[in-house]
Amino acid sequence: MKTGQEVRALQELAEEYRRLGYTVILEPSAALIPSFLGNYRPEMLAIKDDEHLLFDVKLEGARDVDAFWRMVAEIQHHAGWKLTGITVPHVDTEVNTSGVLSDLDVDGLRRHLREIDLLSGDPQLRPVVLSRLWVVYIAALRLLAIQEGFERDGDADYERLVRAESNGLISNAECEEGRALMVLRSRVANGSDAVVALEDCQQLRQMVQRTIDRIAPVAAPEAALRVEA
Repeated sequence: MKTGQEVRALQELAEEYRRLGYTVILEPSAALIPSFLGNYRPEMLAIKDDEHLLFDVKLEGARDVDAFWRMVAEIQHHAGWKLTGITVPHVDTEVNTSGVLSDLDVDGLRRHLREIDLLSGDPQLRPVVLSRLWVVYIAALRLLAIQEGFERDGDADYERLVRAESNGLISNAECEEGRALMVLRSRVANGSDAVVALEDCQQLRQMVQRTIDRIAPVAAPEAALRVEA
């Protein structure tokens, strides 16, 4: 049985795609799912002309990640079909998202980032992308604070930004950029007509990546480390 958060996320997604002119089918039957996906059952199918979009909408931690990525890899070989994963956070809050994804490690955050990247090509989904990037950013700042030894539970998002800046984890400029993006994200979440630009998503995506890289720097390729004699 789906949680209330999953149902709300699914309904909002369905309404958005209906406005875009798609025929939307929730909980599509096996007859509507292509045979190459086997027993896999996404929560939503959106159809327009020759375009068939499948959406896997799951509460955080409920998705079979391995199965999902196998389906993503498989569907890429079939023209006209696309599969996107929507991860619904456990906590709905606009002032403190620190608890969301708080049980994940760096690999978990990177997995979320890959899922978000699947949404990034659709301009209509930029509000969704921004919201999910923000949750990952705050979770990454929390992990970095734990690593540096000054994590404090209960901080609201802006407090976490300020503490990260005061402890040298982020620059003053990034703190201000983060504050502006936090305000935009809250306006979108509260149903305002705020416009999320591509540049907003790109900027936040870069902030997330920088933070994750500080937690666990990616090793340079072995060949780059060799010194010619």
